[in-house]
Amino acid sequence: LYVTTKEDSALYRINLQTRDTKRLFLGHEAYESKLSNDESILYVSLWGGEAIAVVDPVSLSVLAEIPVGSNPNDLVLTSDGKYLFTACANDNSVHVIDLESRKVIEKLQTACFPDAPTGSTPNALAISENDKRLYVANADNNSLAVFDISEVGESRSLGFIPTGWYPTSVKVFD
Repeated sequence: LYVTTKEDSALYRINLQTRDTKRLFLGHEAYESKLSNDESILYVSLWGGEAIAVVDPVSLSVLAEIPVGSNPNDLVLTSDGKYLFTACANDNSVHVIDLESRKVIEKLQTACFPDAPTGSTPNALAISENDKRLYVANADNNSLAVFDISEVGESRSLGFIPTGWYPTSVKVFD
C-alpha cells in the first residue's frame, strides 16, 4: 500500500501482511500516487513542488522529478503506460508527460476561454478505455473539459459538459 500525505510531505509504503512501514520525505506536499503499468515506477504529484516525483517503489528513493504546472494533483496513465497526465489546479492546465523521455510534451488548457485567469481548478482526470478522450473536472467552473487525445501531442479541446457544484472526481465506464 502506498500512501501520500500532504501534511508531512511524505510517501509511505506499508506492507499489509507484516505491517512494516517505510517513509520517504519528498520535500513538498504529496498529493496523488500512481504505479506504472508494470509496477516498476511510482509517480507522485508534488502539490507545492510543481513537479511529479519519479520513485523507485522497491528502494523508496526518488529517481527524478518532472517539472509541471502549479499545484499538480490527480494523475492518470494511458492504457499502454506511455503517457502520464496530471491536472494542475492552480494554472488551468493538464500536463502530458512522455514517460520514456520524462518530459512534458503538451500542455492542455482547461479554462472555458483562452487566456482566462487562474480559477478553473482542474482536479480530477479520467481517460476513456480506448485512450481517445480525456475528461477533466474543472471544480471552480462546475464543468468537465473534454479533450480528444487520440494523437498525443496534437490534442484538442472538444468542449465542456456542465456539472453540479464543484466536481472533484471523474470515472469513465465504457
